[in-house]
Parts: sequence; C-alpha cells; structure tokens
Amino acid sequence: MKAHRANAGALTERQSPAQTVVVLSASKAARHRPSARTAVISIRGARDPEIPLSTRYRAILRLVFEDVSIFADHPTDDGSISEAQAASVAMFVREHPEAGTLLLHCAAGVSRSRSMAAAICDVLGLPYQWTVLNDDVYRRVRAAMLALAASCAESDPGS
Repeated sequence: MKAHRANAGALTERQSPAQTVVVLSASKAARHRPSARTAVISIRGARDPEIPLSTRYRAILRLVFEDVSIFADHPTDDGSISEAQAASVAMFVREHPEAGTLLLHCAAGVSRSRSMAAAICDVLGLPYQWTVLNDDVYRRVRAAMLALAASCAESDPGS
C-alpha cells in the first residue's frame, strides 16, 4: 500500500472542475440522492451488474474493468483499467467544470474508486485522505490527466 501526496497547482483553476471528491460503495451510490451539480464515475467488474443511479446526476461515466489489487474478490492480472478508459476519466473530469462534486464508486468503494480519486485529487491539487490500493488505476489515471493538462496547455498557451 502506498500513500500519495497531492501536487498542488498541477492544473489551473479553470481546469479544476470538482471542488469535492467523494468515494462510495456501489450499494451506497445506488441509494445516493445527488444534487444537480454532482457528476459520477461508476466502476464495475465485467461480472458485476450495472448499478442503477439517480437520473439527477449532471453526468455519468460508466467504466467496466476488474480490480487487480490484493483486496479484490477475484484478483486478476488482466482486465485492469485501460489507457483509453483512463483517458476517458481525464476527459470526463475536464468536460464537467460545473460539477461541484465528483462522486466515484466501485463495488466496495475501497480499491478502484479510491485509487482513481487519489489520482484525480493529486493532479487537481485537491486534498484527499485515501490510500492507493490499486497502483495500476492510480498511475494510468494520473498519467492520462497530466497528458490532457499538458495538451490543453500547449493548445492554449495563455492559460
């Protein structure tokens, strides 16, 4: 297990959409009643059912990939988050600057979602308290967000 620290100022304020990042389990996410300013990233494994989510979310990104951490019910070396999925997370965060809250969930709210939340907070310079249990998710999401930030900075040098 690794604890990661946030790198404040990695993106400009204009690029930092969420003010709050929340992690829940799938069962709590299914019961959650969001505000209209909440966006959600819903993560499940290929064998898990899709979680019914409120229609009140501003935006929903659904991802299907397995948990490869030692805490997974069925740990696997294949099926982890892909680079394309990590890029879709980075784009989702960037495309929803109006979301005051970004909610992430996976089955237990322990490994995939917490590791993804840590990467997002790290890059956005937001505080977080999660321990990264899934290094693969953390590294790929962090790399995708940094790559997107760099490409946006290159295309908009005045920011």
